[in-house]
Amino acid sequence: MSDTQTTATVEVEPESAAPEQALPPAVRPRAQVVAREDPRTSAPAMQPAIVAMSEGPMIGDLFGALAAAQAEFGDVERTLEAKVNSAKASYVYKYETMADVLAAVRPALSKNGLAVMQFPFTRANNVVVKTLLGHKSGAWIANDLSASIYGTDPQAVGSGISYVKRYALKSMLGISPTSAEEDDGVVIEV
Repeated sequence: MSDTQTTATVEVEPESAAPEQALPPAVRPRAQVVAREDPRTSAPAMQPAIVAMSEGPMIGDLFGALAAAQAEFGDVERTLEAKVNSAKASYVYKYETMADVLAAVRPALSKNGLAVMQFPFTRANNVVVKTLLGHKSGAWIANDLSASIYGTDPQAVGSGISYVKRYALKSMLGISPTSAEEDDGVVIEV
């Protein structure tokens, strides 16, 4: 079965901006909102993803710098190992930490005038991380990624934030998933 997908592009203005402080059209961010429905229940399968970016001639500087940085990214080393034992299967896999990802990309990002900032917050039973990639020219691109968490204790929230930050950063920078992540949508119970 395939998901139903709805896409809309909208103009985004900061809520706090007074009309006289509104952004001019050349730098007004645009957002693409994508919502998918589960065909079995007609319920959202995931939170809407929002991508916003600055507009104008400087956005080309950001994409050029990102392309140059991507050519210089090192390999992301998987330094940790997880052992899974369940009634269904037992296996071991290696994975990378956020520190491993940053070690592979930070030198190239810095050399090319790029900076990454991530802002985690919670919404209902979800952890949301806003990832912003900015260029020294002032151009930027941002994306929100959310995931459900089970529990509201600090450890559950912190674990969810760490997980989403790593995946959001890899997605923003175009880093391919590790073989442990390439599961064709199969949910692995841990």
